[in-house]
Amino acid sequence: MPSTSYAFTSAYLKGEEARLITSEHVERMLSAASIPNVLGIIKDTDIGSYLIEVNPISFEDIDQSLWVYLGRCLELLEGFRMLPAEVLKI
Repeated sequence: MPSTSYAFTSAYLKGEEARLITSEHVERMLSAASIPNVLGIIKDTDIGSYLIEVNPISFEDIDQSLWVYLGRCLELLEGFRMLPAEVLKI
């Protein structure tokens, strides 16, 4: 980093760790009997937390909710365009 002027932004961006779905989650989800069971398995992930808030009942609900979630993620990525080039290099 050329200067310390963006140290806080850098620390903030690096401090946010994604809580992802792992292969272990997938294995457990494949044997789940219902949507609530699946949500219970992934409740500690970012996407699981989101789906629990949405409370989907059917596959169609999950599908629609995941498109909304993807849109929100893309909006967050768009926010990086406003950051100075020095920060983006980090």
